[in-house]
Amino acid sequence: MRGRLRWALLRAVTVPLAAPVLLAASLAAAQTEVGTVNGWVIQDERGWCSASTVYDRNVYVRVSYDFGANSAALLVWNPAWESIRDGQAYDVTLEFSNGSDYSSTAARGVRAETTSGRITALRMSVNGDDFLQDFAGAAAVALMMGERRLDILSLRGTRAVAHRLQACATASFHRYPPDPFRTALPAPQTAQQPGGGARAPVYRSGTITNEDYPASALRANEQGTVTIRMSIGADGRVTGCTVVRSSGSTALDSTTCSLVQRRSRFTPAQDENGRPVAGTATRSVTWSLPEAVPSEPVTPPED
Repeated sequence: MRGRLRWALLRAVTVPLAAPVLLAASLAAAQTEVGTVNGWVIQDERGWCSASTVYDRNVYVRVSYDFGANSAALLVWNPAWESIRDGQAYDVTLEFSNGSDYSSTAARGVRAETTSGRITALRMSVNGDDFLQDFAGAAAVALMMGERRLDILSLRGTRAVAHRLQACATASFHRYPPDPFRTALPAPQTAQQPGGGARAPVYRSGTITNEDYPASALRANEQGTVTIRMSIGADGRVTGCTVVRSSGSTALDSTTCSLVQRRSRFTPAQDENGRPVAGTATRSVTWSLPEAVPSEPVTPPED
C-alpha cells in the first residue's frame, strides 16, 4: 500500500482547550491534565497517559501510551461514522507517510451515548515504542479499511507531543503501582492445522533483529525467549498472535507479536485439494541485550 496515497495533509484547527477536555471526559475518568503541547492536551490517567486534540470536521483524536506494558492505543472519533457498531472488529490499517504501516491494529468500534453527545469511534491497539516513533516522525497517517480511506490526519508538531506523552507515561507508571491482572498473559489456546493430506504454512520472509529491541526492555535490562503461536490467513499474512510461553517481559512479548503480524509472510497452508486455507505456526524468538549478542535474524517458525 505504501506510496499509493496522496498525502494531502489536514491541518489541525486551533480550538479552545475546553473542547478536547470535555470530549475526553466522556471517554475516561480519573484524569489529571498535565499540560498542552501544540494543541494536544496531555493527561495523566493514573498509570498511563493520553494526548488528545480536535481536528476540523470535529474529529477528535486521542493517543494513549502505557509505559509499563509498552502498548499504545489510537482512538479516532468521527461524527460521520454513524453506522459504526460498538465492539465490532474492523480490518483497519494505519499507513504513515514515512512508509510505516500497521496492518494488525485490533480495531474495534466504539458507540455510546454520553452527556456530551454520541460517540462513534474506532479504537486501535499497537506496539507502544514503534507507534510513538512513527507518530513523532511522520507528517500524516491514513486510516485504511481495505481500499477505502476512512480518514487522514496531519501529524504536524507531534514530535514534541510524543516526547511529552512518553515522559508523562513513564512518570505515571512509577507513581502508581501497576495492576498485575491488567497485563496478565492469555492462557495458551489450541490451534488446529489443516488435516488429511494438507500442507502447513511455510515461512517466507520477515525477520526480527536486535535493532527492534523495545526501548522499555532495554531500560529495564530485560531479555529472554518468547514462544508464540501465529494464525495465518489464506493470503499468507499473520492475522493473529498468541503468547504460548512468555519471555518474562511484557514489552518483549508484545513487541514480538506486533512485529510478526506486521512483517512475517508465509506460503499459506493448503487443504487436501491444494487450495490455500488458514493455518497456524509456532516460533520461538530469543531477545538478548545488544551488548551481549549481535543483531541477527531469528530462526524460521517450527513446523
